[in-house]
Amino acid sequence: MKNSVIKSINDVIADEDCMWIISDELPCLFRYDYLMQKIELKEIFPETVSGICPFSRMVKLGNEIYFIPWLVKDIYYYDITKDEIYKLDIFFKEFSSDNWRRTEAVVVEGNLYCINRAPDAVIEINPVTKEVQVFQVDMQLYADSILPWREWTVYPAPCFYREKIIWTNYKNILTVFDIRTKQFSVKKIEEVSKEKPKRSSNITEDFIIGVKSFEEALWLFTFEGRVYRYDNAIHKIESGLFEGYAYYDDADGVVVSSLYDIVPIENELFFIPAYKNKCIKYNGSTKQYEKTLNNYTQSWEFNRRNYTICKVIDNKKILLYSYYENIFYILDTEKNGVLECKIEDSWMKFAKENPLFVQAVNKNFMREEMYEFDDLEWLIQSVIVDGKKEKRKLSVGIVGKQIYVANVE
Repeated sequence: MKNSVIKSINDVIADEDCMWIISDELPCLFRYDYLMQKIELKEIFPETVSGICPFSRMVKLGNEIYFIPWLVKDIYYYDITKDEIYKLDIFFKEFSSDNWRRTEAVVVEGNLYCINRAPDAVIEINPVTKEVQVFQVDMQLYADSILPWREWTVYPAPCFYREKIIWTNYKNILTVFDIRTKQFSVKKIEEVSKEKPKRSSNITEDFIIGVKSFEEALWLFTFEGRVYRYDNAIHKIESGLFEGYAYYDDADGVVVSSLYDIVPIENELFFIPAYKNKCIKYNGSTKQYEKTLNNYTQSWEFNRRNYTICKVIDNKKILLYSYYENIFYILDTEKNGVLECKIEDSWMKFAKENPLFVQAVNKNFMREEMYEFDDLEWLIQSVIVDGKKEKRKLSVGIVGKQIYVANVE
């Protein structure tokens, strides 16, 4: 457990003067000041939010930040002006029945819509009145088109298109929720199912993993890296630039989607690769595909990057977060360049400011009464603030010299 960097960042909100941050490993909300380049601990989540991967996303509405569930049972929100966190009452028993929800969210006309999967539902939240409505999908709409859940719970966020919220679901199905009628429908994209995969023998057909609204149409992209444009009919995108786009040598032994996401910025659409390769954009003015971000083909340790965050900032830059590298990559579409940065600070600073931080961290990293330390100062601080005086078995660690196994009375 290294305490020099905020690791495993799950989501960020890029505000005007700061960035709000949550991590899979720490049950806390952090605020990073751009000007001071300083990070501060703003809130420790309630005990009910303990554990790894509590939230999948954050959404900021006015002076409130909403935390969208992943492995926790409830939706919480943080009032920035009051420095207080609250829990919403969701009258939907099945909402907490599956530990792998990976709930996504979209804001439409001031309301927050949370897209829950397994079981499928839309949770509509009025941020002013805090009124909550839940609309459940009739699972018979999907018929025999259900894929194993792990293949679709990590798809990118839904999009808003022509008064409807649309997201990718199951085997080449688009799930559609009409915000006016509150009704669900589905659209099967048969053309994608006819395409055969080239990279993995474990997959019998290509399938859609993401959908975006751009130029009065829906743009779909698949696991194999194919791109389609859909308005009243489906059109497969054909461009020589996409030849070899999905190339990789599988050095890490894992097959992931060729594209991580597609990102619209003004009249351009950017295609973000999951493997190290070229970045392509579609120019809405010229109707042409072009190479862009030429230095994006820089090398990195492994063959792929496991991005978990992809957001537009300043309407000019694309912010990506590489989960296992703990690095942010900023794709500057205006200057055609790529920057990288880390957000680092000392956990001990947070511990000295708030003793509850130590307890929260230790509880999160508890595994069968076993703690793993690689920092002597953190170990000492943890023992000091442990008012329960329970016996803890400490693992062997190295910090310059050997730390021997001991029992703390």
